[in-house]
Amino acid sequence: MARDMPGPSAGPSPGGIADAPGQHSAGQAGAGQPPATAEVPVAAADGPEPPRPGMPRKLLYVTLPGCWGALLVGCLSFTPSLLPRGGITQGLVWGITAAIGYGLGVLTASIWRAFADRDPRHPRRWAWPTLFIGAAVLAVVSFGLGQYWQYEIRKLMGVTDYNIAFVVVSPLVAALIFCLILLIGRGLRVLYRWAAKLLNRWSGSARLRRSAGSWLSASPMWS
Repeated sequence: MARDMPGPSAGPSPGGIADAPGQHSAGQAGAGQPPATAEVPVAAADGPEPPRPGMPRKLLYVTLPGCWGALLVGCLSFTPSLLPRGGITQGLVWGITAAIGYGLGVLTASIWRAFADRDPRHPRRWAWPTLFIGAAVLAVVSFGLGQYWQYEIRKLMGVTDYNIAFVVVSPLVAALIFCLILLIGRGLRVLYRWAAKLLNRWSGSARLRRSAGSWLSASPMWS
């Protein structure tokens, strides 16, 4: 009679349909294979890392658009003037105009990004070598033309004073003035951000106190 009794059927039982996915996942976990949902964090980690807003920026850095602006506007400082300029004066004018050109270059790039609706991106591999080559050529040509024009102005004005040492040192003076103006501008920006953060902290606590006071005055338990 034991042989005639029907045993469990070979097909899936009603409860076996719900247990099959759990048994399959358990089997994969036991075999050392992660489930399919474990690949989602790995795929998300392959994307670009989001920028961290708390990272402080350095004071000594330059951008490519700013350098092009500094180069082009700085070369305009060698154009003829009404009075002859010495080497130190030429270095001062060169550094100030280069700093102005740097600001104009950065401003132009920001306006262009606003119209194009895109974020700043890293320059291409050939961008900086092109800038260095262009800067060397334009600086040498502008410096030579500037000295020629200054010689013509001195000859017309009857000025015979000409200090070659100051003329040679003028690029160094221009670089120092440019870096000084750049550091002053970025220092003011850091000071502004610090003051804005401090004011936001104070105004935020004041808003919190005002909202708490209004809630306490409107609460029925204090009436």
